[in-house]
This record gives sequence, C-alpha cells and structure tokens, in this order.
Amino acid sequence: MKSEYVQKILASTKLGETEIKKLVEKKRAELKGLISEEGALYIVAKELGVNLNGEKAQGSNGQSPKDVLDSISQVSEGKKIVLYGRIREIYDIHKFRRNQGEDGIVGSFILYDSSGEIKTVLWDEQTRIYMDERFVKNEVLKLVNVSAKLSRRGDVELHVGNYSGVEICPNDVDYSNT
Repeated sequence: MKSEYVQKILASTKLGETEIKKLVEKKRAELKGLISEEGALYIVAKELGVNLNGEKAQGSNGQSPKDVLDSISQVSEGKKIVLYGRIREIYDIHKFRRNQGEDGIVGSFILYDSSGEIKTVLWDEQTRIYMDERFVKNEVLKLVNVSAKLSRRGDVELHVGNYSGVEICPNDVDYSNT
C-alpha cells in the first residue's frame, strides 16, 4: 500500500494503520480479488470520506460521480456511480431517429460480478468502445460517472453517456486473482 495514502487516512480519521489494512483486505475479499490493494485503499478512503488525490474522482468530462460501489447489487435508481464488473453478454448496436429528428446510436451489454448482473446502455459516441478489440465477453471494465436509471420495464440499468467513462482492463484491478 502506498504509505502516503495510508498517512492521509490516518491524519483524517481516528483509525490505526492495522485497522486500515484490515479494511483494505476486507474490501478486496468482498470484491473477490477483482481489485488491487491500491484500488481497495481508494474505495476504503472514499467510504471514510478521505480524498487521497486532493481532487474529486472524475468522469471523462471532469464531473464528479456520487458513489463508488462495491457490487452491482448496490446499484439503485437515481445515482451517478463508479462500478467494476465483467462483460457477460454484448448486444448489437442500433441506429435510431430521435423525436427532434437527429440520428442516434445505442448499444448495450450485460455487466456482472459475484452479486448479480445489470444491463448497461451505451449512447452515441460511447458506442465507439465496440471497436476496441478488448471489448469482449468476460473482460473487466471500470465504469465512471454512469447513471442508474429505470428501464421501460421497471428494471434498474446503467446508462453510459457523454459525461461517463468506460475503462477496459483498468490499472487498479489485481488480475492475479481473477
């Protein structure tokens, strides 16, 4: 673990170093080893209200997401979130015409983890990820600043729009345990 990050948490909380290490290991265990020690440290810090970077976590446009979630089962409507998972299924891209007469593009896939799965919808420019050769079944993704919304059927789904980011094979995941 990066000692300067641990020091920031120590300075901002009443926890000891041993307690912080236990929280990090617990978080890694909850995520079934999907995330690195440093990634788990970031999540623990966020949960404790400690900002490790001196800046807020950001999507591709600089907007701040509201929550870093541990699992898909924690997703609820109306949140902007950061979430990790694997691709279970990828559906075709479709072109459509909006009510205003503009053309649009939509694609979707199923994201899963050990707690469940959720439909994830990509809009317009975000569908470019389909061109990435790494965008395949079972690959790990990090979704940043995505919106959790109700579908027409009443299910919660994730929407990846202009202010969202999708990272394939993120650096803060420990792949030795996946």
